[in-house]
Amino acid sequence: LTDVTGVQTCALPICLVRPPLVTARKIAGCGPVNSPAKTPEVGDFGGIMQRTFKKGDLMFTTKLDKNFQMTCSFRGFTLTTDLRAELGGDNVGPEPPELVSVALANCVGTFFLMYCANHDLKTEGVEVVVTPEMVSTPRKRIAKITVDFKYPPDFPENKKRGAEAFCRACPVGATLEEGAEVIINFH
Repeated sequence: LTDVTGVQTCALPICLVRPPLVTARKIAGCGPVNSPAKTPEVGDFGGIMQRTFKKGDLMFTTKLDKNFQMTCSFRGFTLTTDLRAELGGDNVGPEPPELVSVALANCVGTFFLMYCANHDLKTEGVEVVVTPEMVSTPRKRIAKITVDFKYPPDFPENKKRGAEAFCRACPVGATLEEGAEVIINFH
C-alpha cells in the first residue's frame, strides 16, 4: 500500500496505510493503537514490528527455466513452479494457482504461531487445511477457498477468540477477501 508521500508501508505481519496509522490492534477491535488497556478475550497485538518499504522494494523477478518451469528469485530464495506431467510439464514444483492456497494456509498458520508465541501457548498438533474450488467460466480461476483450522489439543478456550481475530488479520487472507488491483504490463 502506498501513502501520500509515495512510500509503501507495511507492519509485519499486517499491511497498513499512513496516515492515519492502522495496525492489527485496531483491525481486530482491540481499541486505539496506543491504548494501554487490553481486551483479554481478543488478545494483545502489541509488539508488531513495523517496516517501511520504498516503492519498488517488493519486486520479484521470474524467469523461464525450461519447458513450463518458471523460477522466481526474491530475498535470497528461489521458488520454481511447473505443470504436472499430464499438462506437459515436468512436475518439479507446484503449479502457480496452488501457491495461492499455500500462501493462505501458511499465512493463517504463521499468524497463529505468532499469537501462541506472544501468549506462551503450545502449538503442537495445529493443522491448517485449505481447499480451493476452481471454476472455468467466465474464465478459469479460484472461486472459493475454504480454510479449516484445527486447534492443538487442550488449547485454552478463553484464547480461541483472540487467536481467531489475529489469524483473520493475515494479509494474504485480507488480499483475497478485499481483492487487489492487478496490473499486467507487456513490454
